[in-house]
Amino acid sequence: MADAAKAMASADKIVVLNGGQIAQVGAPMSLYETPANLFVAGFIGSPNMKTFNASATGGNVSIESVSSNSADAGTSDVKAAITVVNSAHEGPLKLGVRPEHLQATTIETAAICPRFELVEQLCEYALAHLSMPDETMTTAKLNRSSNIAIGEVLPLRFDSANAHLFSAADGKRI
Repeated sequence: MADAAKAMASADKIVVLNGGQIAQVGAPMSLYETPANLFVAGFIGSPNMKTFNASATGGNVSIESVSSNSADAGTSDVKAAITVVNSAHEGPLKLGVRPEHLQATTIETAAICPRFELVEQLCEYALAHLSMPDETMTTAKLNRSSNIAIGEVLPLRFDSANAHLFSAADGKRI
């Protein structure tokens, strides 16, 4: 990842290779903002983009529910629905969200409600490390003044304008 960060900081154009094949070519911010596939989405950017299993019907994207088996989990289901304009895709897909596009909200407007595990205070922002109900981890880039205790549920919403959709079959951007 350090090499990817160096390339992002110093290059005018980057060629991302996956298994010896060109995955995408472009300017650093173009790769970050519009990754061509799941590999590029996960390779460019730190912390990584979080992806969710989802499905699309009639331009609406619904994230599959991910529930915790724990009785004390509280509200921790993924329950988002995002409207996608001009998407003709139907069926299973992956929805990707970068850490800076996860925003603290209320339980009523939350898309996901992971548990807060750890915080890294990095001067102008904080990286909140969060445990999802399916035991995977994700990271949210939050305002440094966020006051949440370890173990608490942190309701988050997606910035749907910056959500990324990928085909579940081949990982290509939709």
